[in-house]
Amino acid sequence: MNNSDIFDLAQDIVRIGNYAVKKTQQESFRKGIPTVYSLNDTIFYQLPNGVITMEEPKEYQNAGKNMKHESNQ
Repeated sequence: MNNSDIFDLAQDIVRIGNYAVKKTQQESFRKGIPTVYSLNDTIFYQLPNGVITMEEPKEYQNAGKNMKHESNQ
């Protein structure tokens, strides 16, 4: 495999990954689930209405507690 083939393969992988992420974001927003991002160690949330905030949405506030409770059962 030469450099051109590797570059083409890398482009295909990135294209497929970008498509999958976009599709997943759309599905999450359709279900009313915010998307989480991290930039320079700061967490941001994009709400289904498109607003980006640093405030943790109510959907995530008890998520860790619920997971910890479920793992103890």
